[in-house]
Amino acid sequence: MYKLNPQVDTSEVDSLTIFEFPPVGLVELFGETCESDGYKISRKHVFTSDRGDIFTVYDWKQTTLYRGEGSGAPTPEEFWHSRELTCLRIGGRAGSNPRPFLKWLQGQYELRTATRPSRRRAEGELS
Repeated sequence: MYKLNPQVDTSEVDSLTIFEFPPVGLVELFGETCESDGYKISRKHVFTSDRGDIFTVYDWKQTTLYRGEGSGAPTPEEFWHSRELTCLRIGGRAGSNPRPFLKWLQGQYELRTATRPSRRRAEGELS
């Protein structure tokens, strides 16, 4: 099992894999992200496993923070509230296997999506 743990030391954490995920899905599941390096990474979520593994989920050079105003890139706020599938990275320490974490993360999102009432039902319409 994994849990959000923004206070954990993420030194020596490097990129392990790239995957596609809607950034707002992380915000909906785990709340607003931790601020990050202020340059290449606009924000990140930090998780730990029961075994003590550390995983980070973050953007990499995808926003105006790195690319600059007028570049056509989204602002960090726009990026993290996007519902489009976007390439994100999972970071971890050398030797960590990101696959079980990614499977868990995708499962959490699918469960939330499946159990979230549709807008129509929430507004009292029949679907």
